[in-house]
Amino acid sequence: MCICIIIYALFSSLALKKYCAPITFRWKTTMTLPLFISIGLLGYLIFSISDLVLELLPNAIPYIVSTILTLLLYAGISYYIYVSDTYSHGIKLLISAFLCQFVVGFTVINELFLLNNFCTFFIVSAHILGIYIFMKFLVEQDPTTIQDSIKKHLL
Repeated sequence: MCICIIIYALFSSLALKKYCAPITFRWKTTMTLPLFISIGLLGYLIFSISDLVLELLPNAIPYIVSTILTLLLYAGISYYIYVSDTYSHGIKLLISAFLCQFVVGFTVINELFLLNNFCTFFIVSAHILGIYIFMKFLVEQDPTTIQDSIKKHLL
């Protein structure tokens, strides 16, 4: 399962490579309190789920670390594109990254501890929705078309 997640996150990150090229990043507008709270909550989620998995599968450390790193890469690129405010459909990309992280975390809990058919249905539905939103972003948003953020905020 970890290998499939790693492949998905790597290919998703590679698909977003074209969208990162024309972006100028402003650190002062990016480093905000909600970002730090989100990073803290994400870190706690990663720690909690990793701790649960390591109790049952102590030899899975390399898989867990590589999965976490690739998911963080995918989420970081998505956040980078969203915060740059360069593309008009950036929120779709951020929602897709959050759904991917939710699916991975909830799948681990469902497979190792819960195993409920309703949870499985919920996980599959969230994963399909995340892939749909990600593909919709890639189809609708041309990487060469950069929006004018001044016009966007005035309308």
